[in-house]
Amino acid sequence: MKNLFRPLKEYLPLIKTFASAAAVFLLAKFVAPYFIFPGSSYLEIHTTLELFSVFVALATFAVSWFSYPESKDNNVLILGIGFLSFGLIDYFHTMTYKGMPSLLLLPSSPEKATLFWIIGRLTEACTFLLTAISEKLKPIKINRVLALACSVVWSTAVLLTVSYYPHLLPPMYISGVGLTATKITLEYVVIALNLITLFLLIRRQTSNDLLFVKALLVSIFSELSFTLYISVYDSYNFLGHIYRIITYSLFFQSVFITSVKGPYLEMQYILKSLPLPVLTFSRTGHVQFSNQAFSDFSGYNARELEGLHFTALAGKLFSKEDLPLLRAGNALSSKKITVDHRLHLQHKNGETKPIMVEHYPLLRSGKRQDGILSIFYDLQDKIKLHTFQQRFNFIVDAMQSGLLAVDNSLTITAFNKAAERILGLKAEQVLERNFKDIFPPQSALYILADTFATGTEYKNYPVGIAEANLELDVETSLVKDDIGNTIGAMIIFNDVTALRRLQGKMHRLEKLKLIGEMAACTAHEIKNPLTTIKGFTQVLQKKCDELALHAEKEFASIILSEVDRLNKLLQDYLLLAKQPQEELSEVSLPELLEVIYKMIKAEAVQHNVKVIKKVSDVLPPVSGNPEQLKQVFLNLGFNGLQSMLKEGGTLTISANLTGDFIEIAFHDTGCGIPCQNIPKLFEPFYTTKENGTGLGLPISLKIVQEHGGEIKVESEVGKGSSFKVLLPVTYPKAERLVN
Repeated sequence: MKNLFRPLKEYLPLIKTFASAAAVFLLAKFVAPYFIFPGSSYLEIHTTLELFSVFVALATFAVSWFSYPESKDNNVLILGIGFLSFGLIDYFHTMTYKGMPSLLLLPSSPEKATLFWIIGRLTEACTFLLTAISEKLKPIKINRVLALACSVVWSTAVLLTVSYYPHLLPPMYISGVGLTATKITLEYVVIALNLITLFLLIRRQTSNDLLFVKALLVSIFSELSFTLYISVYDSYNFLGHIYRIITYSLFFQSVFITSVKGPYLEMQYILKSLPLPVLTFSRTGHVQFSNQAFSDFSGYNARELEGLHFTALAGKLFSKEDLPLLRAGNALSSKKITVDHRLHLQHKNGETKPIMVEHYPLLRSGKRQDGILSIFYDLQDKIKLHTFQQRFNFIVDAMQSGLLAVDNSLTITAFNKAAERILGLKAEQVLERNFKDIFPPQSALYILADTFATGTEYKNYPVGIAEANLELDVETSLVKDDIGNTIGAMIIFNDVTALRRLQGKMHRLEKLKLIGEMAACTAHEIKNPLTTIKGFTQVLQKKCDELALHAEKEFASIILSEVDRLNKLLQDYLLLAKQPQEELSEVSLPELLEVIYKMIKAEAVQHNVKVIKKVSDVLPPVSGNPEQLKQVFLNLGFNGLQSMLKEGGTLTISANLTGDFIEIAFHDTGCGIPCQNIPKLFEPFYTTKENGTGLGLPISLKIVQEHGGEIKVESEVGKGSSFKVLLPVTYPKAERLVN
């Protein structure tokens, strides 16, 4: 109900319509005794008024019928189909009026004319009411052919029933008596239905309903006039026909504006409001419309361009060199979008600018082409933007840091060359895809999604990519527009894997240096007392043997064993502190590895471990210390053997030439090493063995590094480990010169 109580000014048009209709209605009451149709001309006047109403009704139907495929307005179609129905019924009423020629070979009569009349009015009132409540039908596409068939069937049924079976209907007119109570009651029913429709339309509060409401107001006075008239010749009967013509004219105007004029004006408004320069051409190639943006763009106003054929227009706007490139003529017949690339438009003031033109076909119902719509683009800004983008992309791709950017929907919009190199992904694999599809929550770079969601920005934040064995330093930040709104986010990352490894090596070297200094200072001081202890223990052991002190002799043996163990530890300390040897000899790895193979195999047989050797006999020699290399290989081989003592397995010793290095690998099928423990293997005193010192691998690494090589470790828990020693090849002198 609140929609009914709106500002008074919104009701002023309706109040004016009501006041005008009511004033004429009241005036007719006073002039009724003085205004009477002349009987001789009444039939001609009645027929003219009725046929005019029929013509307007059929015109309303035609507009709604032909506009529906484009407008899809169910209200207008229902109204148009209804106008066809009661327009035909009104025609039947006119042709059966007293004095008219017989319709369908049956004589005309007041009874038939009155029946046609009241059925027409009821059909009219029901159509108006259905139109008012058809808001719920908007999502439904009405089959207009089926609706037309229903209208024709209804009109035909009414015609046949009234013509051949009038006794089935209640009488509306009795000769010598006049209108029946039924007819008058039905007239009031029609008025009531129109009032309900009027109420619904006012409540709906749609601007398009104003003419509809005005028409209903006038139709109510029309029905009142036809209810109150006493004689067909009095003023109310004449006024009722005039009201009805006005009613139908208002309905026709409403349908025409809604379906034809309104969309046309709306399209013109849209085209005029477009910031892009626009021209429309008829199917004959003449300019129909140009907006203000085109006038500013070309310097020619709409009056100068309207009606020009596109060939004449091209002569004004383009140089002779561009004329052969124009495709507007093709667009008029191709029914396809065509584009004119890189033309040069000549402004009215003589300036020239690079442009592009897109021609869109204007198709009626998707079939017939009525013309084209041409949109003009100034390429100056695009060229500047393209140049800026090229420079920006060059700078971004030249960065040594990886860069990845996303927009508000987390769609990846930037991915530079460094990002490709670090992450091993191509730009075409990730651009325009959602960030979360490429980098799931467990990914190291998912931190960018957290920045976008929470606004937390990270600086120098370390992350690791375990599967790629990478360590990254990342920085994230939000991307904002000029007014501070977040429009995306970006992440910059650097590969610091090599730096972290170098730092680890430096840390290990510092430890080794410290251990070496300690060993150099204390080893001799400790070694002398140990020699004394060992000597006296051996004497005690001999005395115990002479005196048959077996328990004491066992204790002496334990002391000697522990003294030997301490001596071995001291030798390791001294080896860490020892400076690299300057004099190295050529070492034949096949021969050295054969010795290693036999020594390890002899031990492996006792523990159900199979040892396999895959060493080429033609490997070039390496420069090194044979004893130190033997120590390294034995250490790595026995480490692999010890990892398989419980379950058994296979130890594979291999050696292959890889570039300028020989790769000696010890691969076991033991328990494997957790990935988080691998970086700790070469740290002094780190061990997983019960009786280990944690110095074997650090010493091995030191020896290999002194030989110009390195040790690589690959391991997987439950499958085994591979320790690979890379040693540089020693070429003969002549071969070194060639290399």
